[in-house]
Amino acid sequence: MADYPAGTVLTSTMDAPADSTLDPTSEAPAVVTVMVVRDPGPWFPEVLDALAAQDHPNLAHLFVDASTTTGPTEAIASSIDHSSLCSM
Repeated sequence: MADYPAGTVLTSTMDAPADSTLDPTSEAPAVVTVMVVRDPGPWFPEVLDALAAQDHPNLAHLFVDASTTTGPTEAIASSIDHSSLCSM
């Protein structure tokens, strides 16, 4: 999982981390899910499980931590192998 400094904005797959799952040579279109998280509720593990179960061949996940006090980083890292986290 890649960590970005506060305020980091990814503007293209060229800015994606080296361990990104996006494959520019894939025939499948690149898809990125983006979720802004701030003190997620009891539904959060279910959402992470649903994202992790997706089988699109060219898929990446970006989570934006909007100054949360409960820190979703561990839950994200343990549920989704290929994801990026940006903290604000």
